[in-house]
Amino acid sequence: MDLCEESIVMRRIALIGTPNAGKTALFNKITRSNQRVANYAGVTVESSEADFSFPKTPKQSEALIDLPGAYSLRPYSDDEVVLTELIKTQKFDGMFIVIDATQLERGVRFVMEVLDATTAPAVIALNMMDLAQARGFEIDLKKLSEQLGVPVVSTAAVKNTGLKELLGTL
Repeated sequence: MDLCEESIVMRRIALIGTPNAGKTALFNKITRSNQRVANYAGVTVESSEADFSFPKTPKQSEALIDLPGAYSLRPYSDDEVVLTELIKTQKFDGMFIVIDATQLERGVRFVMEVLDATTAPAVIALNMMDLAQARGFEIDLKKLSEQLGVPVVSTAAVKNTGLKELLGTL
């Protein structure tokens, strides 16, 4: 390698979210991985990591770290202990915070805790928007974004909806 060549630093992007919000499904779609997905707490108790690229820098590899799902950063379960420790001790270059659009109140409380605990740039992936819309929910993404102080992107990970927008926003 030529010494004049700039070395490319791989950025570390955290994927954080509440259990069963589709976080690991989003991880799999973004990284083209095949992590285990299940609908019960405790499946992801450790973090998983895989490479991906942002659309604007397709030749630069980034690390996406799928952290355990939690409802709070005041830990009661193993998942929450692991997540809280990682949030407090690791430096992330950015975060995707995944919440279930059908469980908005619970998700927003979690988002506020995470945003208070770190200074990393964040984007909210309001996942399962297809289900929320089918149930008649009307969510004003612009207003929610203004209230939280971070961008909010509508996604439906299992249908590949909103992923390009999510990646482009961070």
